[in-house]
Amino acid sequence: MWQKIKIEDLVFYKFNYKKINIYFFTRQGGYSRDNYFSLNLSYEVGDEPILVEKNYQKIKEIVKVKEIITLKQIHSNKIVIFKDEDFDKVGDGIITQKKNILLGIKVADCLPVALFSQNCQIIGIFHIGWRGLYLKICEKIIKLFKNYQEKIYFLLLPSIEQKCYPVDFFIYEKFNKIYEEKFNQKIFLKKNNKYFLDLRKGVREILSKYFLELPGLELCSFCEKEELYSYRRDKITGRNLAGIQIIF
Repeated sequence: MWQKIKIEDLVFYKFNYKKINIYFFTRQGGYSRDNYFSLNLSYEVGDEPILVEKNYQKIKEIVKVKEIITLKQIHSNKIVIFKDEDFDKVGDGIITQKKNILLGIKVADCLPVALFSQNCQIIGIFHIGWRGLYLKICEKIIKLFKNYQEKIYFLLLPSIEQKCYPVDFFIYEKFNKIYEEKFNQKIFLKKNNKYFLDLRKGVREILSKYFLELPGLELCSFCEKEELYSYRRDKITGRNLAGIQIIF
């Protein structure tokens, strides 16, 4: 159901369900240079703004969308509802019923989660790292959608895999204080006195109790250096864009 598409030098992945398009743009095919090479889609990581703008314009032209809506992401559990241009631009999740705009989340290891209703009337996309998972953004998503009359689907997009994601002991301890031991045993692996976190399993365990999962795009941002940015790997680097839209 996922397609890998190359148009000129731009490489991206696309998933279609009825009137829903989901995109994940690789780092290939843009204008950014040096550490940000080449399709960096964040203005907030030190790249030249004019090059980031050119990257966005290229995407708009190729996927034929007039507007891409993104947020200033803060590793929180805050979810924004987009109705018009006067919206809160800070948060880590965004929901809309508007058609033919692309909602976007920027990532370089954290997990992008796309969500939509069976009747294609509502969509959302979310940025979930360890802080978002700890702050229970998944539970907030469920609260917003669990009484929706139509079925809700979700997909997991590229992020860092558990084997590449060691975290400090204090993070493990934080999770122990708010989640049950059974859940933490599923998402943490202890090896050589290190703890490895599985973001995908954590999100899947929570959301799948209420929503239906469709085939995701499970590439590891740390391992896939040619296609994906990784903050853990490179520190100074760009951001990939994951996006979702309702088409006319």
